[in-house]
Amino acid sequence: MRGHRIFERFGFNLPPNMTKREPKNTEVDHFINWKYDLKHNDWVGEDTAGLLTNYVPEERLMDILENRMDMLLE
Repeated sequence: MRGHRIFERFGFNLPPNMTKREPKNTEVDHFINWKYDLKHNDWVGEDTAGLLTNYVPEERLMDILENRMDMLLE
């Protein structure tokens, strides 16, 4: 079977001159553990008892998501 591809690989090869970038140090130290509750038919915060429906994220989290994430691949 030499020369015949029985299994095809997935993915691609990066160029050899591509360097690995270090991630920016933006850690979120406050987070909510969510657990699905069948009684409410919604995700409930274990610490806050708030529902995920109509959840409004904190301003700091929105800043990280909107301004500090590199959305473009080089």
